[in-house]
Amino acid sequence: MKNNCIVIGGDHHNTLGVIRSLGRKGIKSDVIIISDSRHSYVAKSKYISSFKVLQKSEELTQYLLSNHQDKGHKVIIICCSDLVASIIDRDSDKLKDFFIFPNSSHGAGSLTAIMNKRLMLDLAVVKGLPVPKTWDNPNDVEFPCFIKPLVSKDGAKSDIAVCRSKKELENYLGLDHKSRDFQIQQFIEKDYEFQLIGLSLNAGEHIIIPGVSKIIRSSETSNTGYLSYQSLDTIGFKYSKECSDYLKAIGFSGLFSMEFLRDKQGRDYFMEINLRNDGNSICVTSAGINLPYLWFRYNTVGLSAIELDSKVSVTKRVLPEFDDFFLLRRKKITVSEWLKTLITADCYMEFDKHDVKPFFYRIWQLLNHKY
Repeated sequence: MKNNCIVIGGDHHNTLGVIRSLGRKGIKSDVIIISDSRHSYVAKSKYISSFKVLQKSEELTQYLLSNHQDKGHKVIIICCSDLVASIIDRDSDKLKDFFIFPNSSHGAGSLTAIMNKRLMLDLAVVKGLPVPKTWDNPNDVEFPCFIKPLVSKDGAKSDIAVCRSKKELENYLGLDHKSRDFQIQQFIEKDYEFQLIGLSLNAGEHIIIPGVSKIIRSSETSNTGYLSYQSLDTIGFKYSKECSDYLKAIGFSGLFSMEFLRDKQGRDYFMEINLRNDGNSICVTSAGINLPYLWFRYNTVGLSAIELDSKVSVTKRVLPEFDDFFLLRRKKITVSEWLKTLITADCYMEFDKHDVKPFFYRIWQLLNHKY
């Protein structure tokens, strides 16, 4: 079994988590970072075989074809951002003879199409998943409302907002945003957010969802937060079949996550699906189920019945330590809360005692504004 795996994403804990998950299994990754930065902290990981930074995302396909073709076997790709997943999907016809990557049985461009949240939610309704009320016309909106980029890869976290009046919505829409198109949804008074982080095989015919990540404390600087990863049975989730039907309808193969909100009355709402490795997926590895490695094994030697039925039996607390420190600086949490969380966490998104250089280099970046 050749240890060829290409991990592609931003200079971010999502990419780093995949590199470390594979590294724990003896696989050193070829890593491609899409970034303007000259100071990659991900590059400091000891689990990297080769490293390349591309400043222009449109260079990715040609770079892969020029530098990573192996006519002896297909090389496995793991995508760690929506932008990368979309590029690989759109150019899949050029890449499919040389690489194995997340894909749809419906052909090139299918995954990019479903990244449009209107299509994403329309399919959810068809498959029986409950969704928040959505408005296309700003004049029809009920307040408060939640607004976010219609296509995640075209937007930024700063484009996400809650508007509590028509004037706030008008002011928001009048600002300059990275995204040009938005989705306006009913604002749900949530009890908590949760994610199903999993692996879909053979166009959705077999789905591995080992457990659920439940957000304990949200971050203000990213889409993650301090979370608990636990058995799916612990939250009484009722829509597992509908989630499987959704993935089958897409014909999807690859790593994914499905995001939900549970409101104060205990009702669940499907929010979106990510058709690539999720930024929180290190929590699954921490609980003993290494999804990036399972994707690698499936496409090289296959999976055993036990691996195909992977379920977590433990609960792990996972901390995005830099994001949480920002909450402390903003006085959103107390020093005692922060210290308790820091000490009791089972896993960290940046720090790994077996791979410490990225963590300390990231601190150097933050102190010296080298991003």
